Amino acid sequence: MTVVSVALGTLAAGAQGRIAWGLAFVTLAGTLCLHAATNLANDYYDFLGGIDRPDSPGVRSRRHPLVERTLLPGQVISGAKIFWIAAIFIGTGLGVTRGWLLIALTAIGVLVGYFYSAGPLRLKGRALGELTAFLMWGPLMVLGAYFVQTMTLRASQQALALSVVQGLWVALVLLANNIRDGKVDAELRISTPATLLGNGLARALAVALGACAYLLTALETLLGVLSPWALLAALSIPMAVRLFISLFNGRGVPGNAPASAARAALVFGLLLIVSQALSLSLRS
Repeated sequence: MTVVSVALGTLAAGAQGRIAWGLAFVTLAGTLCLHAATNLANDYYDFLGGIDRPDSPGVRSRRHPLVERTLLPGQVISGAKIFWIAAIFIGTGLGVTRGWLLIALTAIGVLVGYFYSAGPLRLKGRALGELTAFLMWGPLMVLGAYFVQTMTLRASQQALALSVVQGLWVALVLLANNIRDGKVDAELRISTPATLLGNGLARALAVALGACAYLLTALETLLGVLSPWALLAALSIPMAVRLFISLFNGRGVPGNAPASAARAALVFGLLLIVSQALSLSLRS
């Protein structure tokens, strides 16, 4: 998801001039560090809080070093701190050379990454996880990558358009995860859209997020904000349909629903990247 977001912002900037690929890879390194730190901190605080247990749906569907006792809690949080320090170092360097806005975005990324699962805010436990993911992997990351290249947010309509549809898919991945974990989260009194809305409405919201991503892409293409090549994203519709059907099957939400959503999001994002690359190459 991080690679897709940075690539979309970078390619949108290409419409305004040449792409500085060195800066693009530095941007990607910084955002990957933020993503890694957030994931490690999330595992650490969920484990300490008793949320991640051997019988938890999320733990059963993937490797979890803390639950499996292949890593100690101190090692995991130390890894998160190292990645945060690296992200701050990279973000500060970009801010000094490309504009102070990047320092602000880095600070936001670090703070949100921490408060997503820890501290008094604990955003994901207040039903704000999906909104946070939408903003971070959508507008903030895509427009941030655009700013690194252009040093301005002027003429960024294309980047903003891409950021919204990308953010919708990232939010959908997290929502699929929370729908799967809805029963356990309700028992632990964790507030997510799935626990607040109930299983039926939460699944309907997931379908609505995916549908909006496709409809907005079509609308943005129709308005000329995106090139006609952006309609290539429609090739991912069969994957999205299979995901939505799995959410509504009579046997309950499958454990691999988040992984299926992530694969569909990846294909959707890669198709948008291809569409942007084709648009730039044909224009040149």
